[in-house]
Amino acid sequence: MAVRQRAGCRARGRPRPVRPRVRPGGSPVRAARADAPGALAPRGAGRPDGRGGAQRRLPDRRARARPLRRPLRSGDQQRDRRGRRRPARHGALGDAGDVLPRRPEHRTLRAVPVAHGRPVAGRAQPAAVRGAEGPGVKTGPSTAVTATTSIDRPAVRVASAGPGAGEAVRPAPVDGRRPSPVPGRPPRTSLVITGLGQGGAETQLVALSRHLASRGWRTEVVSLLPPARHAAETRRFVAELQSLGIPVWSPGITSRTAPVRGLWALLTHWRARRPDMLCTFMFHANVVGRLVGRLARVPVVVSSVRNERFGPRWRERLEAATAGLCDVTVVNSEAVAASLAARGVVRRDRCRVIPNAVDFARFPPRAPATRAAMREQLGLPHDAFVWLAVGRLYPHKDHAALLRAVTRLRERHPSMRLAIAGDGPLRRVLRRQTCELSLGERVHWLGLRDDVPELLAASDAFVLPSRWEGSPNAVLEALAAAVPVTGTDVGGVRELIEDGRSGFIVPPGDVAALATAMERLMRLPAEARARMGRRGRHWVRQRHDASDVLEQWRRLLSDAWAARAAGSGSSGRHGAPPPEAVTA
Repeated sequence: MAVRQRAGCRARGRPRPVRPRVRPGGSPVRAARADAPGALAPRGAGRPDGRGGAQRRLPDRRARARPLRRPLRSGDQQRDRRGRRRPARHGALGDAGDVLPRRPEHRTLRAVPVAHGRPVAGRAQPAAVRGAEGPGVKTGPSTAVTATTSIDRPAVRVASAGPGAGEAVRPAPVDGRRPSPVPGRPPRTSLVITGLGQGGAETQLVALSRHLASRGWRTEVVSLLPPARHAAETRRFVAELQSLGIPVWSPGITSRTAPVRGLWALLTHWRARRPDMLCTFMFHANVVGRLVGRLARVPVVVSSVRNERFGPRWRERLEAATAGLCDVTVVNSEAVAASLAARGVVRRDRCRVIPNAVDFARFPPRAPATRAAMREQLGLPHDAFVWLAVGRLYPHKDHAALLRAVTRLRERHPSMRLAIAGDGPLRRVLRRQTCELSLGERVHWLGLRDDVPELLAASDAFVLPSRWEGSPNAVLEALAAAVPVTGTDVGGVRELIEDGRSGFIVPPGDVAALATAMERLMRLPAEARARMGRRGRHWVRQRHDASDVLEQWRRLLSDAWAARAAGSGSSGRHGAPPPEAVTA
Protein backbone atom coordinates (compact mmCIF):
# COMPACT_ATOMS: atom_id res chain seq x y z
CA MET A 1 0.00 0.00 0.00
CA ALA A 2 1.31 3.41 -0.93
CA VAL A 3 2.34 5.66 1.95
CA ARG A 4 3.29 9.29 2.22
CA GLN A 5 4.30 11.75 4.89
CA ARG A 6 1.63 14.32 5.68
CA ALA A 7 2.29 17.42 7.76
CA GLY A 8 -0.13 18.16 10.55
CA CYS A 9 -1.10 14.55 11.08
CA ARG A 10 -2.15 13.73 14.62
CA ALA A 11 0.49 11.01 14.78
CA ARG A 12 3.30 13.37 13.77
CA GLY A 13 6.12 11.58 12.02
CA ARG A 14 4.07 8.46 11.46
CA PRO A 15 3.37 7.65 7.81
CA ARG A 16 -0.35 7.72 7.09
CA PRO A 17 -1.70 5.06 4.76
CA VAL A 18 -3.53 6.37 1.76
CA ARG A 19 -6.11 4.00 0.34
CA PRO A 20 -6.23 3.98 -3.40
CA ARG A 21 -9.51 5.37 -4.77
CA VAL A 22 -11.45 2.66 -6.51
CA ARG A 23 -12.54 3.89 -9.86
CA PRO A 24 -16.13 3.02 -10.72
CA GLY A 25 -16.45 0.49 -13.45
CA GLY A 26 -17.82 -2.58 -11.79
CA SER A 27 -21.07 -4.22 -12.56
CA PRO A 28 -23.16 -2.04 -10.22
CA VAL A 29 -22.09 1.13 -12.03
CA ARG A 30 -22.58 -0.42 -15.43
CA ALA A 31 -26.05 -1.53 -14.38
CA ALA A 32 -26.91 1.93 -13.14
CA ARG A 33 -25.50 3.44 -16.34
CA ALA A 34 -27.58 1.09 -18.44
CA ASP A 35 -30.69 1.79 -16.35
CA ALA A 36 -31.14 5.55 -16.58
CA PRO A 37 -29.19 8.78 -16.40
CA GLY A 38 -28.78 9.86 -12.84
CA ALA A 39 -29.38 6.43 -11.31
CA LEU A 40 -28.02 5.81 -7.83
CA ALA A 41 -26.19 2.77 -6.59
CA PRO A 42 -26.49 1.91 -2.87
CA ARG A 43 -23.72 2.94 -0.55
CA GLY A 44 -20.75 0.66 -0.79
CA ALA A 45 -21.74 -0.82 -4.11
CA GLY A 46 -18.57 0.25 -5.94
CA ARG A 47 -15.92 -0.51 -3.29
CA PRO A 48 -14.48 -3.89 -2.40
CA ASP A 49 -14.77 -3.31 1.36
CA GLY A 50 -18.39 -2.16 1.26
CA ARG A 51 -17.57 1.45 2.21
CA GLY A 52 -17.85 4.73 0.43
CA GLY A 53 -20.53 7.09 -0.73
CA ALA A 54 -23.37 6.44 -3.12
CA GLN A 55 -22.33 6.44 -6.75
CA ARG A 56 -24.18 8.73 -9.11
CA ARG A 57 -24.11 8.93 -12.86
CA LEU A 58 -25.03 12.44 -13.90
CA PRO A 59 -26.55 13.05 -17.33
CA ASP A 60 -23.87 13.10 -20.05
CA ARG A 61 -21.08 12.57 -17.51
CA ARG A 62 -19.01 9.69 -16.32
CA ALA A 63 -19.98 7.85 -13.18
CA ARG A 64 -18.02 9.09 -10.22
CA ALA A 65 -17.83 8.08 -6.58
CA ARG A 66 -18.09 10.34 -3.59
CA PRO A 67 -14.88 10.98 -1.68
CA LEU A 68 -13.85 8.40 0.83
CA ARG A 69 -14.39 9.31 4.46
CA ARG A 70 -12.67 7.64 7.35
CA PRO A 71 -14.72 5.41 9.66
CA LEU A 72 -15.98 6.95 12.89
CA ARG A 73 -14.23 5.87 16.01
CA SER A 74 -15.57 5.93 19.52
CA GLY A 75 -14.61 9.06 21.38
CA ASP A 76 -14.45 11.22 18.25
CA GLN A 77 -16.11 14.61 18.57
CA GLN A 78 -18.09 16.43 15.93
CA ARG A 79 -19.07 20.05 15.77
CA ASP A 80 -22.23 21.58 14.41
CA ARG A 81 -22.41 24.76 12.39
CA ARG A 82 -22.17 26.92 15.51
CA GLY A 83 -19.03 25.16 16.67
CA ARG A 84 -20.71 23.34 19.55
CA ARG A 85 -19.48 19.86 20.27
CA ARG A 86 -21.74 16.89 20.00
CA PRO A 87 -20.98 13.19 20.54
CA ALA A 88 -19.93 11.12 17.59
CA ARG A 89 -22.65 9.19 15.84
CA HIS A 90 -20.80 5.94 16.34
CA GLY A 91 -22.92 3.01 15.37
CA ALA A 92 -25.67 5.13 13.91
CA LEU A 93 -25.00 3.81 10.44
CA GLY A 94 -24.23 0.25 11.46
CA ASP A 95 -20.93 -1.43 12.18
CA ALA A 96 -17.53 0.20 12.40
CA GLY A 97 -17.07 -0.38 8.68
CA ASP A 98 -19.75 2.19 7.82
CA VAL A 99 -18.72 5.71 7.02
CA LEU A 100 -19.98 9.18 7.71
CA PRO A 101 -22.30 10.27 4.89
CA ARG A 102 -21.43 13.20 2.68
CA ARG A 103 -24.30 15.35 3.95
CA PRO A 104 -26.90 15.05 6.72
CA GLU A 105 -29.75 12.68 6.17
CA HIS A 106 -32.90 14.24 4.70
CA ARG A 107 -36.48 13.41 5.40
CA THR A 108 -37.38 10.11 3.82
CA LEU A 109 -40.60 11.00 2.06
CA ARG A 110 -40.39 8.52 -0.78
CA ALA A 111 -38.14 6.00 -2.46
CA VAL A 112 -36.00 5.99 -5.58
CA PRO A 113 -35.15 2.68 -7.28
CA VAL A 114 -31.56 1.53 -7.61
CA ALA A 115 -31.25 -1.35 -10.01
CA HIS A 116 -28.97 -4.34 -9.40
CA GLY A 117 -27.49 -2.89 -6.22
CA ARG A 118 -26.30 -4.62 -3.09
CA PRO A 119 -27.79 -3.69 0.29
CA VAL A 120 -25.64 -1.75 2.69
CA ALA A 121 -24.26 -3.84 5.51
CA GLY A 122 -25.93 -3.08 8.82
CA ARG A 123 -28.55 -0.71 7.34
CA ALA A 124 -32.23 -1.40 7.57
CA GLN A 125 -33.79 -2.08 4.19
CA PRO A 126 -37.14 -0.64 3.07
CA ALA A 127 -40.31 -2.63 3.12
CA ALA A 128 -41.26 -4.81 0.20
CA VAL A 129 -42.19 -2.80 -2.76
CA ARG A 130 -45.56 -2.95 -4.36
CA GLY A 131 -46.47 -4.54 -7.64
CA ALA A 132 -47.13 -2.67 -10.80
CA GLU A 133 -50.47 -1.11 -11.64
CA GLY A 134 -49.84 -0.65 -15.30
CA PRO A 135 -47.44 -1.40 -18.13
CA GLY A 136 -43.85 -0.48 -17.53
CA VAL A 137 -40.39 -1.99 -17.78
CA LYS A 138 -40.01 -5.73 -17.47
CA THR A 139 -37.59 -6.71 -14.80
CA GLY A 140 -35.00 -9.42 -14.72
CA PRO A 141 -34.41 -12.18 -12.21
CA SER A 142 -32.93 -9.82 -9.62
CA THR A 143 -34.82 -7.66 -7.17
CA ALA A 144 -34.83 -3.86 -7.36
CA VAL A 145 -33.68 -2.17 -4.18
CA THR A 146 -35.09 1.17 -3.04
CA ALA A 147 -32.98 3.84 -1.37
CA THR A 148 -34.47 6.60 0.71
CA THR A 149 -34.18 10.08 -0.66
CA SER A 150 -35.16 13.66 0.09
CA ILE A 151 -38.16 15.66 -1.10
CA ASP A 152 -36.48 16.91 -4.27
CA ARG A 153 -36.13 13.47 -5.83
CA PRO A 154 -39.02 11.74 -7.60
CA ALA A 155 -41.11 8.97 -6.11
CA VAL A 156 -41.42 5.71 -8.00
CA ARG A 157 -42.92 2.35 -7.15
CA VAL A 158 -40.61 -0.59 -7.83
CA ALA A 159 -41.84 -4.14 -8.18
CA SER A 160 -39.96 -7.23 -7.11
CA ALA A 161 -38.75 -8.92 -10.24
CA GLY A 162 -38.75 -12.65 -9.82
CA PRO A 163 -39.70 -15.17 -12.44
CA GLY A 164 -43.33 -14.61 -13.42
CA ALA A 165 -43.57 -11.48 -11.33
CA GLY A 166 -45.06 -9.50 -14.24
CA GLU A 167 -44.21 -5.95 -15.08
CA ALA A 168 -42.94 -3.13 -12.91
CA VAL A 169 -43.50 0.59 -13.06
CA ARG A 170 -40.83 2.27 -15.15
CA PRO A 171 -38.26 3.82 -12.80
CA ALA A 172 -37.74 7.56 -13.09
CA PRO A 173 -34.38 9.29 -13.21
CA VAL A 174 -33.36 11.32 -10.23
CA ASP A 175 -33.14 14.56 -12.19
CA GLY A 176 -36.73 15.33 -11.19
CA ARG A 177 -38.51 14.26 -14.35
CA ARG A 178 -41.79 12.45 -13.93
CA PRO A 179 -42.34 8.84 -14.93
CA SER A 180 -44.50 8.32 -17.98
CA PRO A 181 -48.21 8.22 -17.06
CA VAL A 182 -50.00 4.91 -17.08
CA PRO A 183 -52.63 4.75 -19.84
CA GLY A 184 -56.16 4.00 -18.69
CA ARG A 185 -55.70 5.26 -15.12
CA PRO A 186 -57.57 8.46 -14.17
CA PRO A 187 -55.06 11.16 -13.29
CA ARG A 188 -54.71 12.53 -9.78
CA THR A 189 -56.16 16.00 -10.32
CA SER A 190 -55.77 19.15 -8.26
CA LEU A 191 -58.42 21.81 -8.92
CA VAL A 192 -57.01 25.23 -8.04
CA ILE A 193 -58.99 28.43 -7.51
CA THR A 194 -58.28 31.83 -6.02
CA GLY A 195 -60.96 31.52 -3.33
CA LEU A 196 -64.16 29.61 -2.57
CA GLY A 197 -66.43 32.61 -2.30
CA GLN A 198 -69.60 33.46 -4.16
CA GLY A 199 -69.23 33.52 -7.92
CA GLY A 200 -69.64 31.67 -11.17
CA ALA A 201 -66.13 30.20 -11.33
CA GLU A 202 -66.49 28.78 -7.82
CA THR A 203 -69.82 27.18 -8.74
CA GLN A 204 -68.34 25.59 -11.87
CA LEU A 205 -65.33 24.24 -9.95
CA VAL A 206 -67.50 22.59 -7.30
CA ALA A 207 -69.71 21.03 -9.98
CA LEU A 208 -66.65 19.72 -11.85
CA SER A 209 -65.18 18.28 -8.64
CA ARG A 210 -68.43 16.50 -7.90
CA HIS A 211 -68.60 15.05 -11.41
CA LEU A 212 -65.00 13.83 -11.47
CA ALA A 213 -65.38 12.22 -8.04
CA SER A 214 -68.48 10.38 -9.24
CA ARG A 215 -66.38 8.95 -12.09
CA GLY A 216 -63.71 7.58 -9.75
CA TRP A 217 -61.13 10.37 -10.15
CA ARG A 218 -58.87 11.21 -7.23
CA THR A 219 -59.29 14.96 -6.87
CA GLU A 220 -58.50 17.69 -4.39
CA VAL A 221 -59.46 21.36 -4.25
CA VAL A 222 -56.80 23.97 -3.50
CA SER A 223 -57.97 27.46 -2.53
CA LEU A 224 -55.19 30.05 -2.55
CA LEU A 225 -57.14 32.23 -0.12
CA PRO A 226 -58.15 30.59 3.15
CA PRO A 227 -61.88 29.84 3.16
CA ALA A 228 -63.81 32.62 4.92
CA ARG A 229 -65.56 31.00 7.86
CA HIS A 230 -68.20 33.71 8.03
CA ALA A 231 -69.40 33.26 4.44
CA ALA A 232 -72.38 30.94 4.12
CA GLU A 233 -71.57 30.16 0.47
CA THR A 234 -68.02 29.12 1.37
CA ARG A 235 -69.22 26.91 4.20
CA ARG A 236 -71.71 25.27 1.88
CA PHE A 237 -69.06 24.59 -0.78
CA VAL A 238 -66.54 23.18 1.69
CA ALA A 239 -69.12 21.00 3.43
CA GLU A 240 -70.36 19.64 0.11
CA LEU A 241 -66.85 18.78 -1.08
CA GLN A 242 -65.83 17.15 2.18
CA SER A 243 -69.02 15.09 2.24
CA LEU A 244 -67.96 13.63 -1.11
CA GLY A 245 -64.51 12.76 0.23
CA ILE A 246 -62.79 15.56 -1.71
CA PRO A 247 -60.12 17.22 0.45
CA VAL A 248 -60.00 21.03 0.54
CA TRP A 249 -56.60 22.58 1.25
CA SER A 250 -55.30 26.15 1.32
CA PRO A 251 -51.72 27.48 1.49
CA GLY A 252 -53.08 30.51 3.35
CA ILE A 253 -52.05 33.21 0.89
CA THR A 254 -53.56 36.45 2.21
CA SER A 255 -52.70 40.12 2.07
CA ARG A 256 -51.57 40.00 5.69
CA THR A 257 -48.89 37.35 5.20
CA ALA A 258 -45.89 37.25 2.93
CA PRO A 259 -46.94 35.54 -0.31
CA VAL A 260 -43.58 33.78 -0.58
CA ARG A 261 -44.43 31.66 2.45
CA GLY A 262 -47.72 30.58 0.91
CA LEU A 263 -46.13 29.87 -2.46
CA TRP A 264 -43.46 27.73 -0.82
CA ALA A 265 -46.15 25.84 1.10
CA LEU A 266 -47.99 25.24 -2.18
CA LEU A 267 -44.82 23.99 -3.90
CA THR A 268 -44.07 21.65 -0.98
CA HIS A 269 -47.65 20.40 -0.99
CA TRP A 270 -47.62 19.49 -4.67
CA ARG A 271 -44.19 17.91 -4.43
CA ALA A 272 -45.44 15.71 -1.61
CA ARG A 273 -48.84 14.80 -3.12
CA ARG A 274 -47.52 14.62 -6.69
CA PRO A 275 -50.69 15.36 -8.70
CA ASP A 276 -50.75 14.32 -12.33
CA MET A 277 -52.78 17.31 -13.48
CA LEU A 278 -53.67 20.85 -12.41
CA CYS A 279 -56.88 22.56 -13.47
CA THR A 280 -56.85 26.23 -12.50
CA PHE A 281 -59.70 28.76 -12.31
CA MET A 282 -59.53 32.58 -12.08
CA PHE A 283 -56.63 34.94 -12.69
CA HIS A 284 -54.49 34.46 -9.55
CA ALA A 285 -54.91 30.70 -9.59
CA ASN A 286 -54.01 30.58 -13.29
CA VAL A 287 -50.74 32.47 -12.84
CA VAL A 288 -49.72 30.76 -9.60
CA GLY A 289 -50.78 27.32 -10.79
CA ARG A 290 -48.79 27.58 -14.01
CA LEU A 291 -45.58 28.79 -12.36
CA VAL A 292 -45.63 26.65 -9.21
CA GLY A 293 -47.05 23.66 -11.06
CA ARG A 294 -44.17 23.63 -13.51
CA LEU A 295 -41.67 24.04 -10.67
CA ALA A 296 -43.30 21.05 -8.98
CA ARG A 297 -43.01 19.18 -12.32
CA VAL A 298 -46.73 18.49 -12.71
CA PRO A 299 -47.10 16.82 -16.12
CA VAL A 300 -50.31 18.53 -17.33
CA VAL A 301 -51.64 22.02 -16.53
CA VAL A 302 -55.05 23.15 -17.81
CA SER A 303 -56.21 26.73 -17.19
CA SER A 304 -59.71 28.17 -17.38
CA VAL A 305 -60.30 31.83 -18.27
CA ARG A 306 -63.80 32.98 -17.32
CA ASN A 307 -63.79 36.65 -18.38
CA GLU A 308 -62.76 38.64 -21.42
CA ARG A 309 -61.08 41.33 -19.27
CA PHE A 310 -58.61 41.11 -16.40
CA GLY A 311 -58.85 44.58 -14.91
CA PRO A 312 -55.51 46.46 -14.79
CA ARG A 313 -53.18 46.26 -17.76
CA TRP A 314 -50.46 44.47 -15.80
CA ARG A 315 -52.82 41.55 -15.16
CA GLU A 316 -53.41 41.04 -18.85
CA ARG A 317 -49.67 41.12 -19.53
CA LEU A 318 -48.98 38.59 -16.78
CA GLU A 319 -51.73 36.34 -18.08
CA ALA A 320 -50.25 36.50 -21.58
CA ALA A 321 -46.71 35.89 -20.30
CA THR A 322 -47.68 32.70 -18.45
CA ALA A 323 -50.26 31.36 -20.91
CA GLY A 324 -47.58 29.33 -22.70
CA LEU A 325 -46.93 27.28 -19.54
CA CYS A 326 -50.30 25.57 -19.70
CA ASP A 327 -51.27 22.82 -22.10
CA VAL A 328 -54.83 23.90 -22.88
CA THR A 329 -56.78 27.08 -22.06
CA VAL A 330 -60.51 26.58 -21.57
CA VAL A 331 -62.91 29.50 -22.08
CA ASN A 332 -66.66 29.57 -21.52
CA SER A 333 -67.80 31.38 -24.68
CA GLU A 334 -66.76 32.08 -28.25
CA ALA A 335 -66.72 35.80 -27.49
CA VAL A 336 -64.10 35.34 -24.77
CA ALA A 337 -61.93 33.22 -27.07
CA ALA A 338 -62.09 35.82 -29.84
CA SER A 339 -61.36 38.69 -27.45
CA LEU A 340 -58.32 36.98 -25.92
CA ALA A 341 -56.93 36.08 -29.34
CA ALA A 342 -57.45 39.61 -30.69
CA ARG A 343 -55.47 41.13 -27.81
CA GLY A 344 -52.71 38.50 -28.04
CA VAL A 345 -53.33 36.99 -24.61
CA VAL A 346 -53.93 33.40 -25.78
CA ARG A 347 -53.64 31.94 -29.24
CA ARG A 348 -56.98 30.94 -30.68
CA ASP A 349 -55.76 27.46 -31.59
CA ARG A 350 -54.79 26.89 -27.95
CA CYS A 351 -58.31 27.63 -26.65
CA ARG A 352 -61.17 25.22 -26.11
CA VAL A 353 -64.72 26.50 -25.63
CA ILE A 354 -66.71 24.65 -22.98
CA PRO A 355 -69.85 26.50 -21.83
CA ASN A 356 -70.87 26.91 -18.23
CA ALA A 357 -72.99 24.19 -16.68
CA VAL A 358 -76.41 24.61 -15.08
CA ASP A 359 -78.00 22.04 -12.78
CA PHE A 360 -81.67 22.14 -13.77
CA ALA A 361 -82.64 20.08 -10.73
CA ARG A 362 -82.11 23.25 -8.64
CA PHE A 363 -84.59 25.23 -10.74
CA PRO A 364 -87.96 23.49 -10.79
CA PRO A 365 -91.01 25.27 -12.24
CA ARG A 366 -92.08 28.18 -10.08
CA ALA A 367 -94.85 27.48 -7.60
CA PRO A 368 -97.18 30.29 -6.44
CA ALA A 369 -96.75 29.22 -2.80
CA THR A 370 -92.95 29.54 -3.00
CA ARG A 371 -93.27 32.94 -4.62
CA ALA A 372 -95.60 34.28 -1.94
CA ALA A 373 -93.56 32.86 0.95
CA MET A 374 -90.28 34.31 -0.30
CA ARG A 375 -91.80 37.74 -0.92
CA GLU A 376 -93.18 37.81 2.57
CA GLN A 377 -89.79 36.83 3.97
CA LEU A 378 -88.02 39.59 2.01
CA GLY A 379 -90.61 42.24 2.84
CA LEU A 380 -91.69 42.72 -0.78
CA PRO A 381 -95.28 43.63 -1.70
CA HIS A 382 -97.23 40.83 -3.34
CA ASP A 383 -98.38 43.06 -6.23
CA ALA A 384 -94.95 44.66 -6.91
CA PHE A 385 -92.90 44.11 -10.06
CA VAL A 386 -89.61 42.77 -8.67
CA TRP A 387 -86.31 43.00 -10.54
CA LEU A 388 -83.49 40.77 -9.29
CA ALA A 389 -79.75 41.38 -9.74
CA VAL A 390 -77.29 38.75 -8.49
CA GLY A 391 -73.56 39.42 -8.45
CA ARG A 392 -70.61 40.63 -6.43
CA LEU A 393 -70.48 44.33 -5.71
CA TYR A 394 -67.44 45.15 -7.84
CA PRO A 395 -66.88 48.12 -10.18
CA HIS A 396 -67.20 46.12 -13.40
CA LYS A 397 -70.67 44.91 -12.35
CA ASP A 398 -71.80 48.57 -12.68
CA HIS A 399 -74.58 48.57 -10.09
CA ALA A 400 -74.30 52.35 -10.06
CA ALA A 401 -75.73 52.50 -13.60
CA LEU A 402 -78.55 50.18 -12.53
CA LEU A 403 -79.49 52.50 -9.67
CA ARG A 404 -79.59 55.48 -12.02
CA ALA A 405 -81.82 53.51 -14.40
CA VAL A 406 -84.22 52.73 -11.56
CA THR A 407 -84.33 56.45 -10.77
CA ARG A 408 -85.62 57.11 -14.29
CA LEU A 409 -88.44 54.56 -13.84
CA ARG A 410 -89.68 55.24 -10.33
CA GLU A 411 -92.17 57.94 -11.36
CA ARG A 412 -93.87 55.91 -14.09
CA HIS A 413 -93.73 52.59 -12.19
CA PRO A 414 -94.27 53.27 -8.50
CA SER A 415 -94.74 49.57 -7.67
CA MET A 416 -91.33 48.54 -9.06
CA ARG A 417 -88.80 47.06 -6.63
CA LEU A 418 -85.15 46.11 -7.10
CA ALA A 419 -83.55 43.28 -5.05
CA ILE A 420 -79.73 43.04 -5.17
CA ALA A 421 -78.12 39.82 -3.89
CA GLY A 422 -74.37 39.87 -3.35
CA ASP A 423 -71.60 41.51 -1.39
CA GLY A 424 -68.32 43.19 -2.11
CA PRO A 425 -66.07 46.20 -1.52
CA LEU A 426 -68.60 48.68 -2.99
CA ARG A 427 -71.37 47.85 -0.53
CA ARG A 428 -71.15 51.11 1.46
CA VAL A 429 -70.65 53.25 -1.64
CA LEU A 430 -73.71 51.84 -3.35
CA ARG A 431 -75.88 52.13 -0.26
CA ARG A 432 -74.83 55.75 0.07
CA GLN A 433 -75.77 56.30 -3.55
CA THR A 434 -79.15 54.70 -2.87
CA CYS A 435 -79.82 57.23 -0.15
CA GLU A 436 -78.64 60.13 -2.33
CA LEU A 437 -81.03 59.07 -5.11
CA SER A 438 -83.93 58.63 -2.64
CA LEU A 439 -84.34 54.96 -3.49
CA GLY A 440 -84.34 53.67 0.08
CA GLU A 441 -87.70 51.90 -0.05
CA ARG A 442 -87.36 50.69 -3.64
CA VAL A 443 -83.99 48.91 -3.38
CA HIS A 444 -83.56 45.88 -1.12
CA TRP A 445 -80.00 44.80 -0.29
CA LEU A 446 -80.05 41.05 0.38
CA GLY A 447 -76.32 40.41 0.95
CA LEU A 448 -74.79 37.00 0.30
CA ARG A 449 -77.45 34.40 -0.41
CA ASP A 450 -77.32 30.68 -1.07
CA ASP A 451 -81.02 30.44 -2.03
CA VAL A 452 -80.84 31.98 -5.50
CA PRO A 453 -83.45 29.57 -6.96
CA GLU A 454 -86.00 30.76 -4.38
CA LEU A 455 -85.10 34.39 -5.09
CA LEU A 456 -85.65 33.83 -8.81
CA ALA A 457 -88.99 32.20 -8.06
CA ALA A 458 -90.05 35.37 -6.20
CA SER A 459 -88.95 37.77 -8.97
CA ASP A 460 -90.58 38.86 -12.23
CA ALA A 461 -87.45 39.69 -14.26
CA PHE A 462 -83.66 39.64 -14.04
CA VAL A 463 -81.21 42.43 -14.90
CA LEU A 464 -77.45 42.35 -15.63
CA PRO A 465 -75.77 45.80 -15.92
CA SER A 466 -72.13 44.62 -16.18
CA ARG A 467 -69.43 46.41 -18.18
CA TRP A 468 -67.63 43.18 -19.02
CA GLU A 469 -68.30 39.49 -18.41
CA GLY A 470 -67.42 36.09 -19.73
CA SER A 471 -70.47 33.87 -19.73
CA PRO A 472 -72.35 34.98 -16.59
CA ASN A 473 -73.77 32.19 -14.47
CA ALA A 474 -76.36 34.57 -13.05
CA VAL A 475 -77.96 34.95 -16.49
CA LEU A 476 -77.85 31.19 -17.05
CA GLU A 477 -79.58 30.53 -13.74
CA ALA A 478 -82.24 33.14 -14.46
CA LEU A 479 -82.98 31.60 -17.85
CA ALA A 480 -83.01 28.12 -16.30
CA ALA A 481 -85.65 29.37 -13.86
CA ALA A 482 -87.76 30.67 -16.80
CA VAL A 483 -87.24 34.33 -15.85
CA PRO A 484 -86.81 36.86 -18.70
CA VAL A 485 -83.53 38.79 -18.67
CA THR A 486 -82.39 42.28 -19.60
CA GLY A 487 -78.60 42.38 -19.94
CA THR A 488 -75.75 44.34 -21.44
CA ASP A 489 -74.02 43.24 -24.63
CA VAL A 490 -70.74 42.05 -23.07
CA GLY A 491 -68.80 38.80 -23.31
CA GLY A 492 -70.97 35.82 -24.11
CA VAL A 493 -74.28 37.40 -23.06
CA ARG A 494 -75.46 37.50 -26.69
CA GLU A 495 -74.79 33.75 -26.88
CA LEU A 496 -77.22 33.23 -23.98
CA ILE A 497 -80.05 35.70 -24.61
CA GLU A 498 -82.10 35.72 -27.81
CA ASP A 499 -82.80 39.41 -28.15
CA GLY A 500 -86.57 39.94 -28.21
CA ARG A 501 -87.36 36.24 -27.56
CA SER A 502 -85.92 35.41 -24.14
CA GLY A 503 -84.94 38.93 -23.08
CA PHE A 504 -83.42 42.19 -24.23
CA ILE A 505 -79.81 43.24 -24.83
CA VAL A 506 -78.53 46.81 -24.41
CA PRO A 507 -75.11 48.47 -24.81
CA PRO A 508 -72.97 48.50 -21.65
CA GLY A 509 -72.82 51.76 -19.69
CA ASP A 510 -75.90 53.24 -21.44
CA VAL A 511 -78.24 54.15 -18.59
CA ALA A 512 -81.01 55.42 -20.88
CA ALA A 513 -81.00 52.25 -23.00
CA LEU A 514 -81.04 50.08 -19.88
CA ALA A 515 -84.02 51.97 -18.46
CA THR A 516 -85.87 51.72 -21.79
CA ALA A 517 -85.35 47.95 -22.03
CA MET A 518 -86.47 47.44 -18.44
CA GLU A 519 -89.62 49.48 -19.05
CA ARG A 520 -90.32 47.59 -22.25
CA LEU A 521 -90.22 44.31 -20.40
CA MET A 522 -92.44 45.59 -17.59
CA ARG A 523 -95.12 46.73 -20.07
CA LEU A 524 -95.46 43.25 -21.57
CA PRO A 525 -98.42 41.14 -20.43
CA ALA A 526 -97.71 38.42 -17.88
CA GLU A 527 -98.34 35.68 -20.44
CA ALA A 528 -95.83 37.21 -22.88
CA ARG A 529 -93.19 37.33 -20.16
CA ALA A 530 -93.95 33.70 -19.30
CA ARG A 531 -93.41 32.71 -22.95
CA MET A 532 -90.06 34.51 -22.97
CA GLY A 533 -89.06 32.63 -19.83
CA ARG A 534 -89.97 29.27 -21.33
CA ARG A 535 -87.96 30.01 -24.49
CA GLY A 536 -84.94 30.92 -22.44
CA ARG A 537 -85.20 27.76 -20.33
CA HIS A 538 -85.43 25.59 -23.46
CA TRP A 539 -82.42 27.35 -25.03
CA VAL A 540 -80.26 26.84 -21.96
CA ARG A 541 -81.28 23.22 -21.49
CA GLN A 542 -80.11 22.37 -25.00
CA ARG A 543 -76.63 23.89 -24.59
CA HIS A 544 -75.77 24.17 -20.90
CA ASP A 545 -77.16 21.10 -19.17
CA ALA A 546 -74.76 20.09 -16.40
CA SER A 547 -74.47 16.43 -17.36
CA ASP A 548 -73.39 17.27 -20.92
CA VAL A 549 -71.04 20.14 -20.06
CA LEU A 550 -69.24 18.34 -17.25
CA GLU A 551 -68.77 15.32 -19.47
CA GLN A 552 -67.06 17.61 -22.00
CA TRP A 553 -64.69 18.67 -19.21
CA ARG A 554 -63.95 15.07 -18.29
CA ARG A 555 -63.21 14.10 -21.88
CA LEU A 556 -60.90 17.08 -22.36
CA LEU A 557 -58.92 16.27 -19.22
CA SER A 558 -58.83 12.57 -20.12
CA ASP A 559 -57.56 13.31 -23.62
CA ALA A 560 -54.86 15.63 -22.29
CA TRP A 561 -53.76 12.92 -19.85
CA ALA A 562 -53.86 10.21 -22.54
CA ALA A 563 -51.74 12.33 -24.86
CA ARG A 564 -49.21 12.84 -22.06
CA ALA A 565 -49.23 9.09 -21.36
CA ALA A 566 -48.63 8.33 -25.01
CA GLY A 567 -45.68 10.73 -24.99
CA SER A 568 -46.88 12.70 -28.01
CA GLY A 569 -44.46 15.54 -27.58
CA SER A 570 -45.03 16.82 -31.11
CA SER A 571 -48.76 17.26 -30.63
CA GLY A 572 -48.54 20.17 -28.26
CA ARG A 573 -46.57 21.89 -25.60
CA HIS A 574 -45.42 19.66 -22.73
CA GLY A 575 -46.92 16.60 -24.40
CA ALA A 576 -50.53 17.80 -24.26
CA PRO A 577 -52.85 17.46 -27.24
CA PRO A 578 -53.56 20.42 -29.44
CA PRO A 579 -57.06 21.83 -28.98
CA GLU A 580 -58.14 20.42 -32.35
CA ALA A 581 -57.39 16.90 -31.11
CA VAL A 582 -59.48 17.19 -27.96
CA THR A 583 -62.99 15.89 -28.23
CA ALA A 584 -65.37 18.56 -27.02
